[in-house]
Amino acid sequence: MLTTAISALLLLQSDSPAALPLQNAIAGLNERDYAKIAAQYVGGKVIPAEAEVLKQMPSEYRFSITVTSVKLSGNSGKVTAKIKARGIDQSETVSVVRSTDTWQIVPVKKTTPSQLLFESLGVSVTTGGVFSQAQKTGTSTATLSNAKLVATGILIYLSDTANKFDLASATLQKVILPYVKNPKVFLSKATGKPFAFNNRLTGINVADVAEPAKTVLLYEGSQEKFTFTDGKVVIAFVDGHAKSFTPAQVKSGKLRWKP
Repeated sequence: MLTTAISALLLLQSDSPAALPLQNAIAGLNERDYAKIAAQYVGGKVIPAEAEVLKQMPSEYRFSITVTSVKLSGNSGKVTAKIKARGIDQSETVSVVRSTDTWQIVPVKKTTPSQLLFESLGVSVTTGGVFSQAQKTGTSTATLSNAKLVATGILIYLSDTANKFDLASATLQKVILPYVKNPKVFLSKATGKPFAFNNRLTGINVADVAEPAKTVLLYEGSQEKFTFTDGKVVIAFVDGHAKSFTPAQVKSGKLRWKP
């Protein structure tokens, strides 16, 4: 009986008009419909750059919502919901207000992205920058991950060549592909171009590299010139680690090209 009562209560809350803007916002996310999301927020508007990023979200990335509590007082209230994305549950309480017969979500007064979904959406549709910044962060992380994978592949390769770099930028993918199995990891997500190999290492034994942690192995760019995207460049080093650098960090980092 208790389980039936709880189920009935949740169903009633889910059907509450105050819960509708949350459900519509989730539907908008799944449909990649930015205008639908914006319409659920007080002061929400379509921001073209954000809408374009939303369209690029992978189709398998889906959201679901379960309303767990609705507390109303006159024309305002709070709705608590559990959101699931990629198997991860997250609970969030959202303030809502009613204007005539329509309920809308009250956006939080933040200018930076939040870990909470509805807060982030509120910032996105009122001030912008959430989706586009998330895309930049994701691109930077993917590029860094790719560089690390290729660097690791090179270190494994060295064990098969008596620790000698029989490599050059032109042959990097062909030689290292058997060690990483995925041709896509040779590309920078930010530039869409292959990582360049430090050709000064060609023919050198890794034991002869004076400072492996400072000596460039791979980088975004070509001919020892870095390509910065959104103010950063990814560089991998002979010891296998990789890191993002700003122009100032590159200048002060005392990077080495010569072994």
